Amino acid sequence: MTFAERLHLMQIRGLEEVDKKLGWLFNELRLITERPICLVAVGDHGENFGESPQGIPLFGHMHPSKESIEVPLWIGKL
Repeated sequence: MTFAERLHLMQIRGLEEVDKKLGWLFNELRLITERPICLVAVGDHGENFGESPQGIPLFGHMHPSKESIEVPLWIGKL
């Protein structure tokens, strides 16, 4: 496994852990109130770990690719 592949795997595992913790938080919020709760979640745009949207492997931030310039946004109601 290359260094870039290990970094990418670490990124995936980190995101999975954050997802688990957000799931726990949302469940706890449901338990403490009977009123609807509006949640807004926004994230960092992330980093390239060798992905190659233009055919050239990219590393780091600030590449003009969808993966590195879009910011995730989620709005929902519990």
